[in-house]
Amino acid sequence: MGVNIGALSRWNNLNPKKKLVPGDKLKIRVDRGQPFPDEGMRGMNGKEIIYVVREGDTLWGIAKRYSVTIADIKTWNHLYGTNQIHPADKLRLRVEEVKSPTLN
Repeated sequence: MGVNIGALSRWNNLNPKKKLVPGDKLKIRVDRGQPFPDEGMRGMNGKEIIYVVREGDTLWGIAKRYSVTIADIKTWNHLYGTNQIHPADKLRLRVEEVKSPTLN
């Protein structure tokens, strides 16, 4: 459904580390007016990557690192109405080039 773990956890009041078992029911919010992630990225230049959120990451920092907007990240990952991300969340990004981390 193109939903990240952090959003799914919030919608269901779950700890992101909680293991699900067969038969568990989850709420998934769908905005019928918004495209699914593949549709929102179709026709765009660049490369699609999966970014795994690390401790201390922010949407602003990720957007700056990959030269995209926070709004794009939120649209591509169905993060409507929230700026919250959590370590281990996987975010889909459409980037022009992948910048390697700087070494100190």
